[in-house]
Amino acid sequence: MSSWEVGPFENDDGADILSVWNEYLSDTALTWGMEKTYSFFEDVYFKTRLPIITDGNADKVIAIAIKFSETFDNIPSKLKKLVGEAIAWELHLKVLSEWKSKSNKRKKSLLASAEKLGVINSIPKINQRASNYSEEINSLKTWFANLERINNVRETMSIKDFDFIDSIKPAFASEVEKLTRNYDESDEDGSAELGHLRYLYLIWYVLFSLEFDSDEIIGTIERKRL
Repeated sequence: MSSWEVGPFENDDGADILSVWNEYLSDTALTWGMEKTYSFFEDVYFKTRLPIITDGNADKVIAIAIKFSETFDNIPSKLKKLVGEAIAWELHLKVLSEWKSKSNKRKKSLLASAEKLGVINSIPKINQRASNYSEEINSLKTWFANLERINNVRETMSIKDFDFIDSIKPAFASEVEKLTRNYDESDEDGSAELGHLRYLYLIWYVLFSLEFDSDEIIGTIERKRL
């Protein structure tokens, strides 16, 4: 682990949550209430729903839940489910082994947190089969979980919404955009034409994969031609 000890605020992610809470929420959380405080983490800190655990934010979720419990003597139902998953993830042997000589102390700390948060009897089983694609999978899941807000940006034209979209845009999407926005200063016309033809190919690929008929595919491509 990158720093410190086994407690919920004794690692980099937990310490970051504690710092954010002390700076922004220590004097306001009780006035705001649980719902608005939870929204702070979704809308301001993460800029989306609280993260899927496998993207490496388990310690942050645990720390957030502990601060809710300490402040409100309770945690929101949505957070209770997430923190159960987070603790389950951290209790997995593969993750505990990263703590080496501190693995037993880490396990005891996690179980103590689970007891304190009232999730000790509802910790789910987590399939932690190693995958090289977890980060991108979770990035795309986050994107699709926020489609309504993303799709409405044409109407809102909100800078906040545009910034939000940029903050959760999957790397895959950025690569696609690069392919279709090809620009070469030494050959502006040729690179622009290539980018547009790639864009048309992507339209064909999606419509063909969705089994649109030939006339619909050709008609759509013709409408998008420059």
